[in-house]
Amino acid sequence: MGHMWELMALSANTLVFIAVGLTVDMALLFKSIEFIPITLLIVILARAVAIVAVVPLLNQFKLCQPVSASYQFIMFWGGLRGGLALALVLLLPDTLAEKPLFLALATSVVLATLLVNALQSKQLLASSQASLQWLSFGSLGPWRSSLSLWSSTWVDSRHSSHTHSNQFR
Repeated sequence: MGHMWELMALSANTLVFIAVGLTVDMALLFKSIEFIPITLLIVILARAVAIVAVVPLLNQFKLCQPVSASYQFIMFWGGLRGGLALALVLLLPDTLAEKPLFLALATSVVLATLLVNALQSKQLLASSQASLQWLSFGSLGPWRSSLSLWSSTWVDSRHSSHTHSNQFR
């Protein structure tokens, strides 16, 4: 059954990319070149914030298997989910004047992640330990004590008000 869902997801993703390929205006893509770097920077920062904000909380509350720092870095760099963004842009109403610009920017982000991030993922997987030691990505530094204090306060308050708090211990 899992293979069926994978096939359906691949088929849907393929249809989205075909639809984008038929609707994206390459001239507009080149006209919007001034917005592309800031868009890529925003996407990179959003990926970093999402990983740094969510994964330590999941690890702290043991809501999933622990995610190592090296795997967090790979999650950040390999966040190759362009199909959903493209599908959302295609669903915007045609009366929206900025739809072509949003489509061009979403396409540029997807192309950048496919041409830069995806092509470097294999090398990053091989050298992730060395990279993480160099970046000191594994430590949260001053955030570790704040996160620990916050989580213990949050868990204690959940324990006193809910009977289901044992899942967070």
